[in-house]
Amino acid sequence: MTWKRYLPAFLAICFFLPVAAAAQNGNCAGAMLTVNRSADVYAAPDLGILNLSIRSSAPEAAVALAENERKAGQVRSTLAALGFAPGRLQITPVAFSRLGGPYYGPNQPEITGIEAIQFVHVFFSGAALEESQLNAKVAAVIDALAKVGIAPAFVPGQPYRQQNGMLVFTVKTPQAFERQAMARALANARQAAQDIAGQLHLRLIALVRINANPVYNPPMPFATAGILHGLPYRFYAYGNTKVRITANVMLEYAYQMSPAH
Repeated sequence: MTWKRYLPAFLAICFFLPVAAAAQNGNCAGAMLTVNRSADVYAAPDLGILNLSIRSSAPEAAVALAENERKAGQVRSTLAALGFAPGRLQITPVAFSRLGGPYYGPNQPEITGIEAIQFVHVFFSGAALEESQLNAKVAAVIDALAKVGIAPAFVPGQPYRQQNGMLVFTVKTPQAFERQAMARALANARQAAQDIAGQLHLRLIALVRINANPVYNPPMPFATAGILHGLPYRFYAYGNTKVRITANVMLEYAYQMSPAH
């Protein structure tokens, strides 16, 4: 029918004309202006984390578990020999996976074995974070643990090329930096709202909603984030010079058109 062709345009006119008239009269009841801004603060890392993994496979889960427990004992004794106190090491609980990962081709329809997986986190702090010492210490740990079968951290089923979190850096207590980032993001959002209102001749009536959140960064590949999941830290960097801490603020204002416009 011919009238259906013109229905969208008719509805648009019916909607637009009352809104335009209300705007001309300065009456924009229910109108909202929303702005979203972020800000960064950079902090020197005070903790380096070397991420490795214990992996054992066998036809039976109990056999793979026993092998992992043996390797975990070797990890502790090896690091103790290198001068690492127990508090500078964390071994995650065992997770079990089907051998070969979660995806199977048409010629492998059944589970052929079980893999036991644990992540090993080795912590470096203080003078050990200095460039002159860090690389040598990390290399020594990697080489010593490789001799007992410990490999770089790896999540089965995820592309290895995406897992670049073998060595990361963080800030143990980032709260002060978060507050700084939040204050800057809030100031940016308020200024943006005022700038927009000025350019569009709006009068901001009231702040009706605010949403403020830290932004965990950097945006890591899914697999790398999985490796770090059990740690209590929130901001990571791949370099040992600075950790970016980001906050995001959303402000929503009720507004009216300025009387002169």
